Amino acid sequence: MTVPSPRFPWWLRALDSAGDGLRRRGALRHLLDPDALLAEAAAAEGHERFGDGTEAMLRAFCASLEADARLAFHGRLHLHGLARTSLQVRLRLEAARARDPAIDRPPSRPPLLVCGLPRSGTTLLHRLLALADDARPLLLWELMEPIAGRGPDRRRQEAERKIRRLQRIVPLSLDAQHFVRADLPDEDGHLLKPSFASSLLYQAPALTWLDRVLRDDLAIAYRNWRALLVLLEAPARRLVLKDPFHARQIPRIVDLIPQAMVVRTHRDPAEVVPSFHKLTMTMHAVTCTSLDVPAIVEANTRWLESITDASVAPLGDAASRVIDVDYRALLRDPVGTTRSIHARFDLPWSDALEARVRDFVGANRQRRHGDNPYDAAEFGQTIPAIHERFAAYRRAFGLDRG
Repeated sequence: MTVPSPRFPWWLRALDSAGDGLRRRGALRHLLDPDALLAEAAAAEGHERFGDGTEAMLRAFCASLEADARLAFHGRLHLHGLARTSLQVRLRLEAARARDPAIDRPPSRPPLLVCGLPRSGTTLLHRLLALADDARPLLLWELMEPIAGRGPDRRRQEAERKIRRLQRIVPLSLDAQHFVRADLPDEDGHLLKPSFASSLLYQAPALTWLDRVLRDDLAIAYRNWRALLVLLEAPARRLVLKDPFHARQIPRIVDLIPQAMVVRTHRDPAEVVPSFHKLTMTMHAVTCTSLDVPAIVEANTRWLESITDASVAPLGDAASRVIDVDYRALLRDPVGTTRSIHARFDLPWSDALEARVRDFVGANRQRRHGDNPYDAAEFGQTIPAIHERFAAYRRAFGLDRG
């Protein structure tokens, strides 16, 4: 495995050349201009009630992209669309609040939420828990734009189009790293995008924005996240959610949703860290002409360290709402792990559900979509150094034992 390098098809290089030429002549400079983005979104939605915090986080995001990322022109176009859609969803959320202030409450049924270090089995466990009869997983197409705009609802078709486009230009196999499709359950961290606090915005190395996200308490972002959950819940069904980075915010989540059930996964950081570098840089290579690998490696490692720091910190009253799962145990016995989570939270389990879980496991074996090799050395790190940096976390969750 090598650090992914941008290799764009001819038609994309032609677009970039034309776009860069226009930018040199003073055109198209508005693409990542916060004021222009705010005005575009407000014009599209017919009002400009963006709510608290939005403008400041947008400005931090755009400034970081300009300062930190070596963006290709097509990357600018993509990130412009991502930021504009996020702003429009934010406006739609404020309009929904104006119509019904009662959306600022916990979901009707306590959600089941999977979090933990990325690359630690969160996707597998989420999709297993989403097989329950009363589960309401959120699918990628609805997460990408959780409130439909005016006119025909083409969100699903648009999500499928974006995935196909990404697969044409990504420099390494994305399916082997993280298999996504429009109709599969995915990360509810998408619901933090309208607040510009989501890991899903990290599609280019916006490193100073990331530093701000790690410093921010994210109180506004999580209140907006909860309101969007209420808008997306279904009668008599339990939301089954997943985002690795919720592990940084468990006390806040339990404060906002007191009966939330949290499953937190754990894996040796020596395996997680290089895998995470590979995934993030695979995405960055889609939007950038080149990558500052050492800067991204250090930012990524600090980000993961913020999760492990939160994991070893006392949870207070939230501790009773959390189950910890070792990645190795999940791989050894995914059916038993899923069954035990249901038992611990007193959720229904049946022979039919067990059969569905077994069938899913059989059809989705590890590496089904190809190998995903990674090596810390290729990112300038060593396993002993990673172990030392994450020593307290490894001890706390038995990851220093074979």
